[in-house]
Amino acid sequence: LHRFAHNFHDMQATDEPLPPPSSQQTPAELRLARVRQKNNTYLSLLSQRHYSKMIAKFKVIFESQLQGFLRQIAQESTTRYEHFLSNLATRLDYNDYYSS
Repeated sequence: LHRFAHNFHDMQATDEPLPPPSSQQTPAELRLARVRQKNNTYLSLLSQRHYSKMIAKFKVIFESQLQGFLRQIAQESTTRYEHFLSNLATRLDYNDYYSS
């Protein structure tokens, strides 16, 4: 996270478009300019409200699907004991975060 925040502050300072390639720039400098422009584009996408809403929606869907799957595993493991089912449930929810 520190690395991301550090890069984010660096990218805010360099918000200008890519300069046209010149003969004085090395390939490393050209690559660095392309990477900075891509980072700026990604950061602007991440800062949009729509993106955060989409991620929150995916989180809710994923958690509800996982909780339903864990309930099915628990129900199936009570009707017939299969050690791999209880092992799978333990691995998917090792700290009982989704079960609670």
